Order: sequence, then C-alpha cells, then structure tokens
Amino acid sequence: DSMTEEQVSKEVAAAVTRCMDGAMSIIAASKKKDSWAESVTSILELAAAYATTGKDQLVARAVINRAIEYLVVEKDTIRMESCTMLGWCVGYLVESCKPTVSIL
Repeated sequence: DSMTEEQVSKEVAAAVTRCMDGAMSIIAASKKKDSWAESVTSILELAAAYATTGKDQLVARAVINRAIEYLVVEKDTIRMESCTMLGWCVGYLVESCKPTVSIL
C-alpha cells in the first residue's frame, strides 16, 4: 500500500516537529549556549525553511504551531530561540512573495 499525500504530509510534519523538540530539549538540558548554538540553530532554521518554502500547508502549520507552543515555556532561552525561528519563517515567507527578478 502506498501512502496518500496527506499521510506523507502528516509523517513529515511529525518528523520535523520531533527534530524541533529534540533541539529544544538540548537547550533545556544545557547550561551554556556555546555547547549547542550551531546545531540547534541549524535544526530550527532548516525546519523554518522547509515549512515555509514548501507548498505543504500541513507541515507549515505544524511547525509554526509548535514554535508558538514554545513561546510560553519557562526557560528564556527556549522562548528566544522560538521567536528567532518564527522570524525566519516570516522572512522566508516574505522572500517567497517577492517577484523574481530576471538578469536578462
């Protein structure tokens, strides 16, 4: 049996949000930002880019909703990283709305 497009979207959304959860748990468990900064930033930026530059609204909603959920947690660093991630989402959406410029 092959999966439907919606099933694939749900699987992808679950996988991407699990990656976000893993990144946020690294922040929660760490005392120093320099021990996780590059890896967490890469994961969250990739999730933001994937969610907002694709055409899959289910994945985009899942990622953005999860980032919003992290805005109310107790740890400041997690809230800051989530705000940064939402900023990337907005940036990618704005970029995708700009008309393409031809150099010809």
